[in-house]
Formats: sequence, structure tokens, C-alpha cells
Amino acid sequence: MGFRVYRVDRDFTPFPVIKGGGDARMVMGASTGAATRTLGYVVMKPGQENVPHRHPASEDIIYVLQGRGTAVDLDSGTAHPYRPGSVILVSAGTRHAVTSAGPEDYISIGGPCPPDHSMLTKPER
Repeated sequence: MGFRVYRVDRDFTPFPVIKGGGDARMVMGASTGAATRTLGYVVMKPGQENVPHRHPASEDIIYVLQGRGTAVDLDSGTAHPYRPGSVILVSAGTRHAVTSAGPEDYISIGGPCPPDHSMLTKPER
């Protein structure tokens, strides 16, 4: 492929990771031709959270563009507040969830690396 510009509005595969709806898009991954990286785009309304999950062999990096809330390490029970500009690093194998606390929508980009291909078909683990 050489070089490609991806667009969040057309080059994506939806993935069901947000409780009660929301908008989660896998923009870069196997479905769009990327072999070793993923990049998701996630929008949650205030009060929404993603499905608790873990990536067994992948680190997850989440860059918060908008919104405030809490990222929770469900293995240790610790909660970490985030705000716009925060970067959340989740170690491989750590069960985690992100909650949007508003008043603005939460918007982030990021994803597991190496790719966790199972997340497109089995969001709850």
C-alpha cells in the first residue's frame, strides 16, 4: 500500500465497546490495511462508559481530545481522573474501563498495540 490517508468519517469499522450506544470506530487496523497498529476514535456522552475489558497481549494508549472523567484499573480498583490532553496508558492484560463524567462529550483516539483483533468481535472480556 505504501502510503494512505485515513478518514474517521469513512474509513472505519464500528466496534461495540460502549454501554448504551456511543460511537466507537476502528479507523486503523486490519480492516483498513494496517498490519501492526490500531487507532480507534471514540465518542461517549456524559455518564456513559465503555464495556470493562482487557487486551491480553497489548498495551492500550488513549489520548483524550475532549471531556473529563475517570479511567479505572479494575484489577487494582484504582481510579485515575483524566481531562483533555491526558494520555492514558493501560498495561497489557489489565482489565479497565473509561467513564465520561461530562458536561462535554468524551472524545478520544488510541488503541491497543500490537493489535487486539478479538476486540472487534468480543467486546466483553
